[in-house]
Amino acid sequence: MLAQAALVPTGVNDAVLGKAEHFAVHGPGRLCPRAAWADLSDRKAVHLKYSGIHYQTIELAGPDGVLELQEGEAWAKPKGDRTRLLRRADMEVLDVGNEREFRYLVYGANQYSEERLVPMSWLDGGVLVGDARDPKLVSRIKIGARHVKECNISCSYGWGVLLEGDPMVTRRNERD
Repeated sequence: MLAQAALVPTGVNDAVLGKAEHFAVHGPGRLCPRAAWADLSDRKAVHLKYSGIHYQTIELAGPDGVLELQEGEAWAKPKGDRTRLLRRADMEVLDVGNEREFRYLVYGANQYSEERLVPMSWLDGGVLVGDARDPKLVSRIKIGARHVKECNISCSYGWGVLLEGDPMVTRRNERD
């Protein structure tokens, strides 16, 4: 877990965004990308890995391995029939992997789309094993409305961050 948390976050053209500890939360706590969030137990850590124009990547590291979440607003829908892993009123998760790679596409509500649910996040990583443990793990990821005050660190990405001065990272003590 400590090796994962030490990764240096990067941005467009591999620009280093800053010190790893400024973009990380060690459990218990909550790191919130723009539209997703997950609560962490005391044995887990999460950090921002990449922040760009169209998406950001966070990694959740724990004793069982790493889960990578890529959150964006411009994902294409997969072709062909896909198995539904999970369905709730606010999100749906499709299995988009194969026999060797376990990967899921998370659909959630997006204020810019007329569709009820659109592709929002990709999930993959060594912690996904393709059996009954995956739905339990994936169900801990939340998409949609979040309570920013409960987030230790909130992260954003996109043109507003790159060109308009919107904050990429806001820590809880900076909002209070």
